[in-house]
Amino acid sequence: MYWPNNQRMHQFLIQQAGVNFGGVTFSPYVDEDIDNGPVVNANTGVKTYSSYNYSSSINYPGAIVSEVYSINDIWDGSMINGPGQVGQVVGQYTDSSGVQHGMLVDGLVGYTSIDYPSATQTVATGINNSSQIVGYWSNSTSGQSGGFYLDNGTCSNYCSFSYPGGADTTPLGINDAGQIVGTYGPGSPNYGFLYYRGKGGAFYSISYPGGDQTLAGGINGDGTVAGEYSNTTSINGFVEYAIPPSWTGTFSQEDFGGALNTYLMGINNDNVMTGYYWTSTSPVEGFQFYNVFYTSFQYPGTGVSTYLCSTNDFGQAAGTYINANGYDFGFVAVPQ
Repeated sequence: MYWPNNQRMHQFLIQQAGVNFGGVTFSPYVDEDIDNGPVVNANTGVKTYSSYNYSSSINYPGAIVSEVYSINDIWDGSMINGPGQVGQVVGQYTDSSGVQHGMLVDGLVGYTSIDYPSATQTVATGINNSSQIVGYWSNSTSGQSGGFYLDNGTCSNYCSFSYPGGADTTPLGINDAGQIVGTYGPGSPNYGFLYYRGKGGAFYSISYPGGDQTLAGGINGDGTVAGEYSNTTSINGFVEYAIPPSWTGTFSQEDFGGALNTYLMGINNDNVMTGYYWTSTSPVEGFQFYNVFYTSFQYPGTGVSTYLCSTNDFGQAAGTYINANGYDFGFVAVPQ
């Protein structure tokens, strides 16, 4: 197990009333049937949902379009602990001049723009429970591009990094231990990577056996990686149960039944996988997958495509929808 700040775990009796821990009182009692952290062998009892409330559009003020890629478990600087609380989300927006910027959306603070210094385009793709953000940047004047890591959501502590020898590095997800996954390559083919900052900046390549290209979209607290690979006929989701110290392990293909293509973008600490798919007869739809259970997501409206990208440990799902007029906006779906 990898904890980001040397935390300790405490075990409670279920259905205890009046419990206080870390300055937070469990109300009315300790929940007996959901876990919100990387607890060994706890995932067999994960809670599943079938009913969701969709937020109104998430759109940076004055932006033409906005897209959401990741959601964490943090509300008002601490873990979600009450009704009506929604995790922080990150993504990108396009301003009226056509320039892309990263964005952080906090339910209390509001919208914050994220711009890598001197870059002409910035996209924020992942956020963890320490509000550490990853994404990528580009500079059209010099042709440079690369990944970035932003500590604690501030705009003063950016760190750029690139896969050694890779022409393009695109981080997509980060777990609470600061382990980062994404994709790199000369353009074609591209491969997935895991960047382990805690081991002096070590990189590990991820390539699905027999696949033409591989993308690593998310990583949970157990070091399990979710992503997608392509071959000559289709795009398929996969999970890799990575094993240190080499961070290579066993692959499992995961596809939405009946889909032409499956894009797997994330995996939370309960091993709930998140992604989107499409068939020949319907718009793009989002989905969650746990064990043998699939839940489909379709943002309300006719002709709407729904791209689900992330689920936090409270079952809150985040992504992007494209309306009938072709405009992109973010959303969060909260379980009921």
